[in-house]
Amino acid sequence: MRTLLKKGSKHAQKDDAIVYGAHWDYNRLRCANLQTRTTLILFEEAVHVNEFVWDTKSDQLIYVSQRTPQFKNPALEYGDSFGRLSRESKVAINTWSFPGPVSHLSWLGEYLYFLGGPFLGAVVPGKNNSASMIYKVSQDGDQLAPFVYGNNDCATGLRYGADFLAVQVQKDPMDHIVLISDSTPSDLYGDTYAITTWDIRDTGDGQMVLLIGQGSPSKPTNLFSFQGHGLCQLSQHGEGIAKLDVADSETVYANARDNTGLDGLLLKPKEAVEQPWPTIVLPHGGPLDRVTMAFDVPVFHWRPWLAAAGYAVLRPN
Repeated sequence: MRTLLKKGSKHAQKDDAIVYGAHWDYNRLRCANLQTRTTLILFEEAVHVNEFVWDTKSDQLIYVSQRTPQFKNPALEYGDSFGRLSRESKVAINTWSFPGPVSHLSWLGEYLYFLGGPFLGAVVPGKNNSASMIYKVSQDGDQLAPFVYGNNDCATGLRYGADFLAVQVQKDPMDHIVLISDSTPSDLYGDTYAITTWDIRDTGDGQMVLLIGQGSPSKPTNLFSFQGHGLCQLSQHGEGIAKLDVADSETVYANARDNTGLDGLLLKPKEAVEQPWPTIVLPHGGPLDRVTMAFDVPVFHWRPWLAAAGYAVLRPN
């Protein structure tokens, strides 16, 4: 039996009432069989899975979910939930929750690590304007506590290997990649130019190879490798744009009325004579995702175009 829509019906006119939450497009955990080219939904719970991580033996995984697929709002108001799923039983067990958004989930040894804001206290709905830090928690959700960063700096990325964590940290007008082994941080790489993407590998002989994406106010982002000393450029993207050499950038400092130290970036047209340029201020905030020197700084990549048109651009953090 099938039902036909009559001409002029509400379905045909598409004026049915839209019921909030009736048809959420959830992210589901699926297991793909590469031989049979089939997929299996691992569990049917009505939650939106953001990310997951396997244990070292791939016997079980920990996943992070939020109530609905809405952007940001559910995690900010209700927090993210952690669940455990066994590969054999395919039974999902909710373990614990975190009162805010979770990202960069990593599993190293007996502990989980992730990035989150200062949400162990009261959650302020719809607001996340403080620095991100690394949290450490046991597999069962015990001993949840801030691990490192988040005071005068901001952790923005996290990678892990067999026996180490690597963290991208923004502090002052610099980006850093920091290695953490045996709970001891050591600075592997730092630069005033923004690290827009990165990864790290242990070569097996005690050496770390770092791959980073970096640009400059006049040069689009390219890939570089770093192994202890000096950068080796691996790509040649945007050579035509780089030849235009449109802008310079410098870090500026000031004190607020209450003597709080402030910093920001000033982008200046390259050909301009020192003068009071027409200036556009793009307020940003911070310390979460602070602005450092780069070509494609956030806000729709306006900076290179504005500099080429003869405008200075101030980005206060």
